[in-house]
Amino acid sequence: MAQEGLNMTKKTDIIFKEVQKFSQLWLWLIVVLVFLLFVGTFSYGMVQQLVFSILWGNNPMSNITLLIVGGFSIAIGVGILLLFCAVKIETEIRSDGLNIRFFPFHLSFRKIPLDELKRYEVRTYSSIKE
Repeated sequence: MAQEGLNMTKKTDIIFKEVQKFSQLWLWLIVVLVFLLFVGTFSYGMVQQLVFSILWGNNPMSNITLLIVGGFSIAIGVGILLLFCAVKIETEIRSDGLNIRFFPFHLSFRKIPLDELKRYEVRTYSSIKE
């Protein structure tokens, strides 16, 4: 029985691990600019109408509707920004197979046994150039 536990540990030893995240500066600049434009527009309109009583737009919403729609829109913008912060692809090569997880969409790893892979190799690549 103790030997089985020992074999299980050896079987699942991590040989290689890689974590990929959105770390490109140009991508973050785009995401933050879109976020600021989106949230800034609704924030500006909400402040104009709710604080200064200046109706926002050609066909303005009621204050309650603007609070609901504006608040919901800002929450969606913040949620998308937080999603970009959290999303990552984790790849683990273990002695018993390949494990992949696309967090936060997949909370557990998807395992592909080595005998199901037709071919594999270790190499360095550029995701943009290829």
